[in-house]
Amino acid sequence: MNLEGLPLFADEVGPHGSATSDSERTMVTPQTTGILAIIISFAGPEGLDRWTRRMSDMLAEYAAAQNVEIRIVQ
Repeated sequence: MNLEGLPLFADEVGPHGSATSDSERTMVTPQTTGILAIIISFAGPEGLDRWTRRMSDMLAEYAAAQNVEIRIVQ
């Protein structure tokens, strides 16, 4: 898989996951108290409101998320 030119996600420990896969180190578990979810739109912000609402709904339904805050950054 060629990941050249795609975003890289990292924290103070180092890189984790990618735009095409998940990372065991940063996955949601019963002990998770906060998350940052990222949606990358190569087509710009149009339509992102639909996908952020969907993600928020799924986090609430499957991960018991509360106090979901959505920001679209360009």
